[in-house]
Amino acid sequence: LATSFNGDYYRAFRDHTVFKDFSSVYFRHSVVPATWTNEDDVFDRPSTNILEELVAFLDENAHDSMVVIDSITDLAVSDIVEIKDLVTTIKGLQRVAKRWNGLVYLMLTRGILERRHESLLMDSTDGCLVFEWRTSTRSSTRQRYMYLEKFTGVLPHLPRDKIARFPTMVSSNHGLVVVYMERIS
Repeated sequence: LATSFNGDYYRAFRDHTVFKDFSSVYFRHSVVPATWTNEDDVFDRPSTNILEELVAFLDENAHDSMVVIDSITDLAVSDIVEIKDLVTTIKGLQRVAKRWNGLVYLMLTRGILERRHESLLMDSTDGCLVFEWRTSTRSSTRQRYMYLEKFTGVLPHLPRDKIARFPTMVSSNHGLVVVYMERIS
């Protein structure tokens, strides 16, 4: 990471970031060996649910924080999590994050789940920020776009002429950069 970011950004990121790896729980009942997940002894671990472990970790660590969960796609397609339990957990997380004074980003890859499951998950959140690649009809280059697909309490009240999408890029010196704004009519 140090070579990918401006030095000040890297130090701030390093000094204020906590990574939590749930791979030992995720892979516990799979063919992946415990040695690959840094788990010392699979028999010493209590038999807990990955969502229960996630909730317990967030209860202790997420107050006044930004949380990034990468990814709920993995949880939704796994045999260890029922989609209804994931939806319920996300709905609870959406409520408790306000009490924590926190912000939670959940990453979901579009097109992997059935459309109705994607809709259930999106409906459980306050907002949905979409990043997508588009090819230009004028050139062979691809542009990455960012737009809000859902933003509870805000999007329904925006005038139609104020709705736009933003081509973006990520720079090592400046982070996420909005290149320009395209109005959507």
